[in-house]
This record gives sequence, structure tokens and C-alpha cells, in this order.
Amino acid sequence: MSSTISGTINSNSASTLASSLFDKLDTKKQGYIEQADLKAAVGAVGAAGETDTTSEAFKAIDTDSDGKVTKSERSVALQKVGDELSAQMDQSRVAAATDGGAADGAPADAAGADAVAGAVGGAGGAPAGGK
Repeated sequence: MSSTISGTINSNSASTLASSLFDKLDTKKQGYIEQADLKAAVGAVGAAGETDTTSEAFKAIDTDSDGKVTKSERSVALQKVGDELSAQMDQSRVAAATDGGAADGAPADAAGADAVAGAVGGAGGAPAGGK
């Protein structure tokens, strides 16, 4: 029961953080984020050279391809990432319990990082450490 309570608290905190981030990116207070908003934010943190990655991420989250990411689309994308991370953790725990695989829920190999990177966009995530 304690893990359920903890999971709820963490989920609520993540949701609050995601809403706050969305609100900061939605600088025009339109209720959605445009690709230019995301690119400006990425550039502001010193990663302006990541335009291909930013474009791919935006397209993966913009599920109706209207050029806008709404809070609903953001929520769906975050749920996909959360589900993928939970699955990764479960697989790692099983591997650790059955054959001494990765400890503490860490992905056993680079494929774990690829799956997390591709969780928002579905299959075919970017190679670990690549562009």
C-alpha cells in the first residue's frame, strides 16, 4: 500500500511539474505549444543545435498533426513515457531476481535507453547517445 501512496504522490508531482512547464512554454497563453515555442525553449537552455531532435519530439507529441501540442496531447505523451518506464523497471526487476541482471531497476543495456527515448514516438527510438 505504501508504494501506491508514494506512486500517487510522485505522479501528482510529475503532473504539476508538467503543467508548469507547459505553461512556461505557452508564452502567448494560447492553450497550446507551437514548434517555435519548443525550439525557443531548447535554444534558451543552450541546445539550439538539437533542432532535428526537437522537431521529431514535437511531431511525436502532436498526434493530430495540427502544428500545436495541447495539454491533452502532452498528457498522452507523458502517460506513454510513464508506461514505458514502468515496463522497463518491471523487466529489470525480473531480470535481477532471476539471473542477477541489472540492479536497482536500471535498464540492463543500451536497448533500455532506446526504448525510453522512443516511448513518445513509438517504435524506432533514437540510438542511445546519438541524434
